[in-house]
Amino acid sequence: MFEDLAKEYAGRAVVLKIDFDKETELTDKYDVSGLPTVVFLKDGKVHGEKIIGVMERSDYKARLDEMLK
Repeated sequence: MFEDLAKEYAGRAVVLKIDFDKETELTDKYDVSGLPTVVFLKDGKVHGEKIIGVMERSDYKARLDEMLK
């Protein structure tokens, strides 16, 4: 799903999927304690609440669209 979102939003947003076990600096920085966790950043800062757990694709799209306004 995230790969599809990355393609759909290419040029407007960057969608990354990281390895929890390998990217400990990022997981510590954003206080990731459960998987999956989605953190939205805008201008280098956390935008809104992070999402812990699985959501529908349409929910992720709605958050991205809101950020891009």
